[in-house]
Amino acid sequence: MQLLYKECYDIKTKIICPFIQISYSEEEKNIIPKFEIKYEYYDTQEGIFIVDVPFSNGIFSNITKRTKEIVDTIFSFSLTLTKKNYINSDVWNYFLFTSSIKINPIQKSIETRLADKINKSNIRYKDIIKLQNYYSSFDDDKKRSISNSQVQLSKLFYDSYSIKKDSKTDNIKLKYKMIKFNSKDFNQEFLNQKESNADMIITYSSFCKNELELVYSFLNIIFSTNYDYKLFTCFNCGNFFVDTHASCLNCPYCRKIVQKEQKKNYDKKPIVILENRIDSQYYNNYTSEEEREEYRKDKKIAKGKFRNNEKKLIEWYLSKDKKKKAY
Repeated sequence: MQLLYKECYDIKTKIICPFIQISYSEEEKNIIPKFEIKYEYYDTQEGIFIVDVPFSNGIFSNITKRTKEIVDTIFSFSLTLTKKNYINSDVWNYFLFTSSIKINPIQKSIETRLADKINKSNIRYKDIIKLQNYYSSFDDDKKRSISNSQVQLSKLFYDSYSIKKDSKTDNIKLKYKMIKFNSKDFNQEFLNQKESNADMIITYSSFCKNELELVYSFLNIIFSTNYDYKLFTCFNCGNFFVDTHASCLNCPYCRKIVQKEQKKNYDKKPIVILENRIDSQYYNNYTSEEEREEYRKDKKIAKGKFRNNEKKLIEWYLSKDKKKKAY
C-alpha cells in the first residue's frame, strides 16, 4: 500500500489544507487498519482502492494494541530525552538513530496549477511552458528570461519575494495558514473541493507493507515537512493526534466535548447563575443605554478588583440586583 500526505495551497485565501490518502490493492485489504472515520472508493482506471482519513488522528484511529504500545515507548523516550509530553522532529530523528529500524524512502512531488492565475500577473502561458521544457530537459532555445519568469511565478505564492545575504528565503509555512478541520467537515465534497481548487499541491508518499510501517512512514513524512508538527496523546480519549502547537491536551474531536462539559459545569456555579440573572436585568429593552454602559464598566472593574475574592464579588452583584432577591 502507498501512503500519501498532501498539502493543498490556496493562493487567494493564503491557506493550506493537509490530507492523508492511502491506496492499496485487493490483496492488501487485510492489512489496512479499520479506520473509524474514512471515505473509501475504487479507482477503476488504476485498479486500486483509495481511502481518505482525517489528517490529525486518522492514521491512529483503531490501531492494534501492539502498535500503540510501540508508539507509547517513543513517548517515554521523548519524555526522558526532552522532558516534553509530545514527539517532534528532533525526537523522531533521535529515535531513528537509536532504534536502527528501516524506514521506507519518501518520494516528493509538486503540482502547480497556474493556468487560471496568469491573467492576474505578468506571466504568460508560454512562459510556464518554457520553464517546464527547460527544467525537464526538453529542447528550448529561449533561455534568457528563465530567471525573470520564475521570480514572477514565485510572487504568486509569496506576499514578497526577497533573497537577502546571510538570511533564509521567505518560507511558505510563514505565508499560509493551516486549516484544521474536524469530523463534521470531513466529507467527500469538502475533500474534493479543497483538492480541485488548490493552486499548488505538494505530495509526500511512501510505500508500506503493514500497519506498523504505515505509522512509521506517516511520522517520518510529517517530520520531514516544513511544518513543526508534534504528536500528542489525548488526555480525554487516550488516542494519538497531530498538531502544530506545543500545548495541546486533547485531540480535535475531544476538544469540543471537553469544552462543552467544562462550560456546562461552569454554568452550574452559583456565582455564574447569579451573574447571568443580574446581567439579564441590565441587558434588556427596559434598561437605558447609559445605565447598561455604566453597569458594564462597573462590572469589569469589580471582576478585576475581586478576582480572588468570590464572597465580595457576590456582594457586589447583590448590590446591583434590581429585584433585591436574596441570594
